[in-house]
Amino acid sequence: MIGAGINKWVTTAATTLESTFFGASTMNGDLTKWDVSKVTTMATTFFQAAQFTGAGINTWITTNLATLAGTFKGASKMNADVGGWAVTKVTTLDNTFRDAAEFTGTERKSRETERTYTREKASEKVCKSATARARAREREPPQLFRRERERAIGASGTDPPHRGR
Repeated sequence: MIGAGINKWVTTAATTLESTFFGASTMNGDLTKWDVSKVTTMATTFFQAAQFTGAGINTWITTNLATLAGTFKGASKMNADVGGWAVTKVTTLDNTFRDAAEFTGTERKSRETERTYTREKASEKVCKSATARARAREREPPQLFRRERERAIGASGTDPPHRGR
């Protein structure tokens, strides 16, 4: 198997996997033992890794991920279970599963239960989470600004006039 031995790499300090297997069209190593808990970007990690099926990535701890743009783009045989990935910090999903033709988004909740999503629904699920977080951030101005505004309104009873820059 192309990629044999790659599971022995020590990845504990890695913060980016961007383009790691970009264009590695025959790579299909088992990545079960990789520690990606510090990784923030996986942009184009498996881009055009056409033979990669996703062996081992279902075990990854992805709590720090922010970017998944093009991660599996062109990884046409990738069909790993990524339903357990934490994506609450992800803000960029452009083309994450584009041309990942065999990806069905299978998410195993238990031995007895299996739900299957299409590529679009899996991507939509992640997008909704990222969009909701971004909207929540927009609604909440910084605490300092809020306190200053409250003080100004309290003193005059109206919003302070906007000042030119």
